Amino acid sequence: MPNWKHFTEKEILFPVFPNGSKLKTWHELENLVPNVAHSLEYTMQLVEKIREKYNNPIQITSAWRPKDSKGPHLTGKAIDFRCLNNLPEWPLKIFNILENLDETDFRIFWEYKGYYQGWMHIDRDYRTASGQTVFNIGYLKNKNMIYERWNGISPIEKTLKAGNV
Repeated sequence: MPNWKHFTEKEILFPVFPNGSKLKTWHELENLVPNVAHSLEYTMQLVEKIREKYNNPIQITSAWRPKDSKGPHLTGKAIDFRCLNNLPEWPLKIFNILENLDETDFRIFWEYKGYYQGWMHIDRDYRTASGQTVFNIGYLKNKNMIYERWNGISPIEKTLKAGNV
């Protein structure tokens, strides 16, 4: 069982949103799907670094999803999380932390669904064809999620600039 300073085995194996797993311990995960356990531990190392630098509680909302048909959650390479202090600027702080870490093999999405709502999705072992890390933001527009490259302006700022408050 990995020893994370800010997260427990229960938080990873039983995130806020159920994942469909019947496993009860990290040991079971390691025995049944060792590659998933290894990937999940590697992804959590980055989430732990974020939590350490952010210095505020982070809640794991989704981790390994054994019932997914494809994607990084199926392989243990993705974690979804949100900040528990509910400050509107928390995703911006997380982006800033990641931009200053010595990590390059990840992508992160800020799933923005309103002023105090949303979560972040981070996955490991990912690079673009040119080897770049990806910082994307997803936000609702006409009831659809739109994804675009992070350019330093949050949806909150876009809304304010457009006068749609």
